[in-house]
Amino acid sequence: METRVAGAVAVACVAVLTGCAAQDTPGTSSVGALLTTASVITAEPPAQNPASSTTTTSRAADTPVDPKTFERAGMSVFTYIVGSRTGTCAISPHGATCQGLTPPDAPMVTAVPLPPRQPDSVYIGEDSMHYTVFEGVGPSQGTLHPGESITVRESRCRYPDGETLQCTSGGDSFTVTSDGKITPSGTLVDPPVWTLPDEY
Repeated sequence: METRVAGAVAVACVAVLTGCAAQDTPGTSSVGALLTTASVITAEPPAQNPASSTTTTSRAADTPVDPKTFERAGMSVFTYIVGSRTGTCAISPHGATCQGLTPPDAPMVTAVPLPPRQPDSVYIGEDSMHYTVFEGVGPSQGTLHPGESITVRESRCRYPDGETLQCTSGGDSFTVTSDGKITPSGTLVDPPVWTLPDEY
């Protein structure tokens, strides 16, 4: 009897090609499970390795751009590209600001000597985060392309993807997407009244 059991076990193990333990059933012995299923075991195709069928893509690290590349009047002024849309940003040791579309209910901004008006940009940096107007900055000095980033002290602007520009400073951030929309994330404060530089 022992010879017949061992022979049945050997036949079952060869049939599944995975070793005897692969056919264990909870609550039964390995030998019992193999003996009761030996007559119906058929060869099965090898299990597909999930890793072999999954394509993983990783985004290359950003290429840092020297702020001096876009330097103008103590700041770096550059053009951003999100999808088919372009706009202008400025970044300095004090923070960063970018043009974009602001909400209709955004608070009016006063830049003396101009009258109060709807904001067309957002600022982030030493003075917290608030909507503003893109005045007194001057023309762009070049383009920051997707895949590139620029950092000045605590402020940084980069593209998390080809349709989004993101600028961060401290615990706050904002994005500008391909539809031009500005989306702040963090603490948004009321815009201060400020004075345009003399050269404006």
